[in-house]
This record gives sequence, C-alpha cells and structure tokens, in this order.
Amino acid sequence: QALIDARVGRVVVGMVDPDDRTHGNGIRELEKAGIQVDVGIEQKLCEKANESFIHRIRHRSPFGILKYAMSLDGRIATDSGSSKWITSPSARRVVQSIRSGCDAIVVGGNTLRLDNPSLTLRDESDNVLQREVLPIRVVMSRNLDFPLNSKLFENLDTYPTIIITANSANASNRKELERRGVPIHTFEMPNTQHTMQILYDLGCLSVLWECGGALAGRALAEGSIQKIAAFVAPKLVGGTKYSPLGPFGVTSMPHAISLKDVDIHQLPANELLITGYTT
Repeated sequence: QALIDARVGRVVVGMVDPDDRTHGNGIRELEKAGIQVDVGIEQKLCEKANESFIHRIRHRSPFGILKYAMSLDGRIATDSGSSKWITSPSARRVVQSIRSGCDAIVVGGNTLRLDNPSLTLRDESDNVLQREVLPIRVVMSRNLDFPLNSKLFENLDTYPTIIITANSANASNRKELERRGVPIHTFEMPNTQHTMQILYDLGCLSVLWECGGALAGRALAEGSIQKIAAFVAPKLVGGTKYSPLGPFGVTSMPHAISLKDVDIHQLPANELLITGYTT
C-alpha cells in the first residue's frame, strides 16, 4: 500500500512469494493501481537468498545444512577421536558466519562426549556473542549417556537448548536435565525427522547439523539434509574411523548422491569450502 500511496511508477520483483496465502497478492494490487511490475529479475539469486524460507513453505520442514570439516583423505578425526583442529582459525570463522544464519544447531551424544562443544556464536576475536535471538542448541541422544558437566549445559539461561531422546533413556540423567529446565522430547525410536518436525513447530527456517558421521549419515538417509558445506584441509590423517557420513553408504557408484549447484571457495591456509545441494 505504501508503494501505491507513493505513486511509484515501476516495481521490480525478484521472485513471487511461494506461500499460497500471499502468493502474488501484492503484485496484483500494484498492477490494479496501474503500476508497472516486472517479475523474475535475478530470480535465481533471490531464490538462493531465500532458500530456507522457500523450503519451509514448500515442504513444511526446516532447511537442513550438514557442515563438517575433513582432511584431504576424508577423515573428520583421527582413530583416537582427536579432531581439534582439522581446519584453521580463518575457516572456523566462516563456520561462525554459517551458524549465525541458522535457527538451530544439532549435535549427537558422541560429539558431546568427544568434542565437548559449547555451540555458541563467537566474533572474530573468539568472544561469545550475545544477541536477542540465538540458535536453538539440539542434542540427539538415544541413551543420554553423556557428561552433564558438558560446556553446552553451562549457559542454559542464555542459549535455548533441547534434547531429543528415546523413552528408554537414562532416567537419572533425564531427571537432572529436566530439573535444570531443559526441554526433553522422547520417542520410542527417535530419528532425524522427529527433530526436524519439532524445530519446524518452533518456527525454525534453517537447521545446521554439526554432528559426527553416524548421525550425519542418518540425517542424510532420512531426508533431513538439503545442503552440504564441507571444509577440506590439506592434511592427511589416515585411519579407518570417523568418516563424515559414518556407516552410511551406497552399494554402487551410480547410486552416489551427486550434489547440484556446487560452489568451491578457496579459503586461506590452502583450505576449501565446497557447498552443494542434495536435491
């Protein structure tokens, strides 16, 4: 209405709102008022900028991004579980920019045990950021068999945190987490789609999966991942454990998931960020 009142002569629209409740309504009102409306200018760029919103509207589920850092030979940790740090500080700052654009961050119980992450947002000086809206931290653990003194539980008053677990999970740990005010969602056999449905109901547009290989493979297999962000460091680790997708695998190369719209970014320290879409 403000554009009509201002008697604007021409309006350029990058893309039409995918929401059926408002789809094209504004364009029709402008055209009724005699305003020239050009639709679809730089549409692909606009769709990429709004990919999370578009996916949520069309699929009634958040947009899932799987982020991992790996060595040149495809390991996210040594066989002993050591993973700090595969990539350089400059690459980790890029991770922080990805985190800050997401509404939730998901890890599994293994990541909590091995890496003890805080999953906070940090500035370039590695100081914890405070802002009005912070991403929801999500832990998926069937057994709740992780330390309750993990960093993730140190700032529950600041960062929203939820747990997805099984009905049969450790009763003592569950009781203590509930005492601390952590919302716990239980299922007979929790899967990643349960998590995405909960986060959809909480209003999330985009979900960043920062989990280990086992949970990442499940999330990919269960359709919870739409985009990959892989950081590749020029290091050789060797070993047989800790691949980015854990035991997930296809039986033959023709069944491999070929990413679409792939971008390869050169980062400092001779590292690469490879992004692409699974669908």
